[in-house]
Amino acid sequence: VRTGMGVLEGAYIPNFTGWITVKVKNSVRTNPMQKCWVNVTYAAPAVVVDAVSASARNTASVWTGNAGTNQWNEKGNWEEGILPEETSDVLIPEGNEPYPKLDEKIQLESLRIEVGASLVLNADLYVNQTLNLEGQLIGNGSIHHAEYTLIRAQGDVIAEFSLFPNPSSEGVSLLVQNLPVNAVISLEIFGVDGKLIATTSGNYLAVNDWTRNLTASLPTGVYVVRCQMNDSLNSLRFIKTANKSY
Repeated sequence: VRTGMGVLEGAYIPNFTGWITVKVKNSVRTNPMQKCWVNVTYAAPAVVVDAVSASARNTASVWTGNAGTNQWNEKGNWEEGILPEETSDVLIPEGNEPYPKLDEKIQLESLRIEVGASLVLNADLYVNQTLNLEGQLIGNGSIHHAEYTLIRAQGDVIAEFSLFPNPSSEGVSLLVQNLPVNAVISLEIFGVDGKLIATTSGNYLAVNDWTRNLTASLPTGVYVVRCQMNDSLNSLRFIKTANKSY
């Protein structure tokens, strides 16, 4: 590890067979972006005792942009050359410009876009597990995750809310179409008599978790769920049924 300014030099002698990754970054997040050149000289061992190349050690696909393009399917843009697959955990970190552009349908295990990073999405992207959109999502594509769909709104598209399953003896999920990424949702739950039971606000993932937990604890009855985001306002009717006994 070397820290400082100007020309930094160092040597490293590995004691294993495998990939070696060289990373350079600003030590402070608020530092302005700047050009940096890395020159690595590799001296091969005098005697090669293992002619089989080692596989990559990463368990995730980490975007580097080292190929100098925004092409998703360019191996040189991914750490250790690991292209994302259906079972991949994908990380797009801040500072690794140019950021990726995805123009074809793909499925991933999880996706995280860090604050300050971005993804240009012009296709359908399916995420099986964790979805963390701290950064910017650009384009006219959509992210499909579990029971809901996140679609970046274009122009004056209005978000549409619904509840599933409904009726239900358990908690319900809040489904959203045409939801801008990082949008703030306000949600209120009323009894059939019009009395306010609970309220919350936040991003979609937080509000959806809150909705599932709260509706699971409600007694049987009829409820009104009011969802609001900017100019979009939906009042939904939810029926909580009794658990079936066998």
